[in-house]
Amino acid sequence: MLIVTIPERLRNKTVGQLRELARADAREFLTQQERYDYPFDMVHLARDAGAEVMISQLGDDVFGMIEGHADGATIYVDSDQPLNRRRFTLAHELGHMVSYKDEAGTPNYVDARSDAGSGTASEIYANEFAGAVLMPETLMKQFIDDGMNNWDIARELKVSTAAVSYRRQLLGI
Repeated sequence: MLIVTIPERLRNKTVGQLRELARADAREFLTQQERYDYPFDMVHLARDAGAEVMISQLGDDVFGMIEGHADGATIYVDSDQPLNRRRFTLAHELGHMVSYKDEAGTPNYVDARSDAGSGTASEIYANEFAGAVLMPETLMKQFIDDGMNNWDIARELKVSTAAVSYRRQLLGI
């Protein structure tokens, strides 16, 4: 049985506030990491952040899952998904880990990425965090200024064209 909690810092926020918080947390997270070239090796980035990463079959409608604990977290990513989706799922689960950064006395948590949970505060935050890590606004603007289309950007960043299109929509670019 999955026990899903919502971090205190995500409660009672509007969708816009959740997205802005996730973008700010993604910027802070990336500045704390060693310099990496895009597209990130998400497994390496997650491990450097203190997460163990497991690629395995998770069953129907579960793309990824995270189990947080006092020593970090274990992230599970569904092996049956395409590589681009696995990268996004890993960044998404890393977002859940970061969302708990200020939680005192709540080191243990579980969250699963599936269609069933879409629209919750935790999922909105984690999706925005993943988008901001994989497709940072400054890089997206640079690519667009360089004349790249959604296909080119998706290929360059190893994400789906749907993810690029949605990210551009959210950023208004």
